[in-house]
Order: sequence, then C-alpha cells, then structure tokens
Amino acid sequence: MRIALFDSDRDLQYRLEILKGIESVEIMSQFEDRDINHIDVFIISDRLLTLDKVIHYKKQMDKKTFIYLVRNQTRPENMRRMKLMCSTHGLIFIPPYFEGDLVREIEKNLFPHSYEYKKGRSIAFFGTHPGVGVTTIAMGAADYISKKVDGRIGVLNLNPWDEGIHEVEKGKSLDEIYTAMKNNSLDHDQLFQAFSKQNEFYTLQGNRDLKKIIYYDYKTISKLIEMSEELFDLVILDVGAHMENALSIQGMLSADMHYLVTTQERKGLFSFAKTQEQILDWLKFDPAHFLLIVNKNSEQRSILPRTISLKLNVPLLLDIGYLDAEQIEKVENNNKFISEFEKVEESFSQLAQGIIAEYGLTIKNDVNRNIKAKGILSLFNSKAAVKEG
Repeated sequence: MRIALFDSDRDLQYRLEILKGIESVEIMSQFEDRDINHIDVFIISDRLLTLDKVIHYKKQMDKKTFIYLVRNQTRPENMRRMKLMCSTHGLIFIPPYFEGDLVREIEKNLFPHSYEYKKGRSIAFFGTHPGVGVTTIAMGAADYISKKVDGRIGVLNLNPWDEGIHEVEKGKSLDEIYTAMKNNSLDHDQLFQAFSKQNEFYTLQGNRDLKKIIYYDYKTISKLIEMSEELFDLVILDVGAHMENALSIQGMLSADMHYLVTTQERKGLFSFAKTQEQILDWLKFDPAHFLLIVNKNSEQRSILPRTISLKLNVPLLLDIGYLDAEQIEKVENNNKFISEFEKVEESFSQLAQGIIAEYGLTIKNDVNRNIKAKGILSLFNSKAAVKEG
C-alpha cells in the first residue's frame, strides 16, 4: 500500500512507514503537477486542505481511499457536521485524537480485519533517571511471569548503555546481530538462537559496543521488536533511562504498555520533567500512558510514592521495597533475580497478575493447583483458629 501524506509531520510519516502492509509514505502539499496514479491512500490534514477541496478530489478519484485528519481543535457541532460530510462522500474521518493514538486509528481503518490480530505484545520499562532499577525490574518481571505461565517470555535489552545480562553461556548480543537484521538476512530461527536462556525466560543481550549507538536506526529496531513478538508470547523491553537514542525511543513507540520506574530520589522528578519537555512532547507521547512503579521504597524517606505520582502526573501502580546490601549484591552479580526475594515477591505477584490478565497468558497447571491448595489450606487454618478461639 502506497500512501500520500498531506501533512508536514515527519514523525507521522515514519511511524506509518513501519506498519505492516505499507510500502511507502510520500509527503505532498498539492495534487497539481504530481504523478499520483501509483498512490493508493491519501491522508490529508486540515492544516493543508479544507474539507470542501478534499471532497472535490475524492470525486475525481473515487476508487482511491481518502482519510481526512482534523489536527486543529474545533467545536463539537462543527465536528459532527464534518463527520457527516465525510461519511456522505466516502471519506474516512479522524477527529483530533491524542497524537499517540493517531497511527493506531489510521491502521484500524486501513487494515480493519487484521488490526486486532496485530495487537502488540510488548511492554516497556523506562526509568526517570539512571540507577532506578529498570533492568532489575524488567528481568525480575520476566523471571516471575515465566515461572507462572505456559508460553515463552522474551526480554530485549534496548538500553544502549547497558547490555543487561553481562555474562551469557550461549546466544549473541544486539550489536552482533544488528547488521544482519538491518540487511534482512536474519530469519526468525537465527534471531531465536541469539537469545540466551535465563531460568525459564529468554533474553537478548543488549548493545556492548558504545561506538555503534549512533548507527542504530528506528526501522531496524522496530523490525527486531516485531520479529520478537512473533517468537514470544510476551516481549519485555528494557529501554533504560536515556531517551536520546533510536533503541530507547523505538522501544517506547512499539510497546503496547509502558511502566515508568523511579525511586524516592527527588532528582527523578527533575529528570523526568526534562525528558517530558524535550523528548516525550516531541514524540507526542502522553505521560498519562505510563504506570508508575516506585522502586527501593522506604517509609523513612520524606517523599511518599503517592506524592511522586501526583508530581509526575503518572498513575501509581505499585511500589517495591528496599533490599539489603547482600541481596542487592546478588542481583548485581546476576546470581539472583529481584523477584526471587520474599521481601518483594508480593509486588512482583501484583505486577505479573495485571500483565497475565491483560494479555490472556495461560497459567501453568501446577501453579493453578498450588493456588487451590493454598486456598484450601488457608480455609482449614482459619477454621482451626476459630475452634481454638
């Protein structure tokens, strides 16, 4: 499918280009003096053409698909009139949606039969600032979920400054497979072989060559995530805390759900405000789409998780307790995943419960039996307590 985009939004052009089924997206500003016979779909913004003119061109090219984007806010009564006019003349009408949903709305209209099937199965963990524990939580979530469900869980380490798992017996790193991925010479089987097994989940070691950071591009990373979604039942993206690179940005854009990780350090508030102003607003990504996780939570700190949530304007999902020095060392040395410590198990249980339900992952039979057994056991214990009382 070839698209003509009548809008100067380069970001929208790129995000449309990476959709399955899209061959090309050309930015245009006028119909006159242009060869448009090869174009299948015209996406036209009200910033360039009025609705009357778009209807005029639609009548001349009735077999072509026309989508009219209302990018400027207008009164509800005018919106209803414009929608009716579009319906009458066979145009697809898209009102001024939140920009983060615009591409999905276009996709739903262009590929109505395959849209639901193509729903992303990637979740992203992003940090307000370095050192908050993004990798630790992403790996812990993967470990906990993989032990509870039937199906393959994969982790992509997309933080260009940290490869995630530092030592692997098998598999390859992102920088080792990137050229083959970019040249379309890496198939699904080869990609799967690049992942290493950690307990019951799989992880692709991230970038180990700092010189390559500037060479990663959005399209190749998008393809990597897409192929990984076809290999795994759930893909967890560790995008780190830096948003000035293609790896992290594409991870954010490709993810279906987004978790923001912070601590009770006040610099997280200032760092995230800068990231929002300089990066997220530019990407047209609403911070309200995040769910907040406050890591290393301590009641002794003056700023509480709910206060952080209010200041960041991000809904609080849960907090994770503070580990002691010995436990932290085991996590840092890759000897243990954070979710394996009893002190924080309940937090990871809550996190996993939401993810499993959202993506319809199948609980293992032995887990179901354990849940039932615990329920029966607690019932007997409660009855015994009543008798003793």
